Amino acid sequence: MDEFEYFSAVKLPKGTQLVMRLDGKSFHSITEKLGLQKPFDKRLSDMMAAAVARVMECNEFTIVFAYLQSDEISVAFKTGDLFKGRVEKLDSILSAYLSVEFNKELIQTGFGPLVDLHGLTPVFDARVIVLPTRELVKTYFQTRQENCKNNALHSYCYYSLRQTGHNQTQAEQILNEMKRDGKKEMLRVKFGIIFDEIPLWQRFGTVLYFELFTKQAVNQKTQEPVEVTRKRILIKEADDFLQDDSILSEILNHTYP
Repeated sequence: MDEFEYFSAVKLPKGTQLVMRLDGKSFHSITEKLGLQKPFDKRLSDMMAAAVARVMECNEFTIVFAYLQSDEISVAFKTGDLFKGRVEKLDSILSAYLSVEFNKELIQTGFGPLVDLHGLTPVFDARVIVLPTRELVKTYFQTRQENCKNNALHSYCYYSLRQTGHNQTQAEQILNEMKRDGKKEMLRVKFGIIFDEIPLWQRFGTVLYFELFTKQAVNQKTQEPVEVTRKRILIKEADDFLQDDSILSEILNHTYP
């Protein structure tokens, strides 16, 4: 029956850059049932970041950079040779790992009873993005951050309108006729919200990457004090540094031991 496994042999082209994007399935409905705040809830962002950090730290993957916005996660890999470049393996294993780690976070953060009450199964899908150059990897993340800013502005406007009596159709119709500056002005005048002052993680997203640091240790053979180099994951608000080619290049080009 192997001949019917049509896509099992699909592999990444040799020498390409591997990026993957994961999205939460039906997270709009799930977040409502969990009672999370709209348009943003820091608890959701923190749970997703913690789940991604554990995936980055496990030995299955070689992720060097991750970018989070809303229920979307994009990750860049050190190499495209993971699982011999097999697309089905990449999609299924990474989405499975992240889904498991996110559900662990839900339970540890106290959402377990609500998950059981509503019969929720939060999962992520995954897609492979094949980029021919490292320059396009930077462009990809810069594009996702622009998408984040647009989505954040739209979400603030949409939920502000909904909270003041507009139904879904009315809110969407109002926003479809407005440009970016008009939306910001509406938030300021009608709702007292200055968009450029909302938290950075909402406007620009969250990034995760490794940094090297030194620490004091003891040589187990000689019992003498030594200085060793280790790596750890940084989780931080993105601000607009993703638009700086030199900083993003430095992160993406690091090879960590």
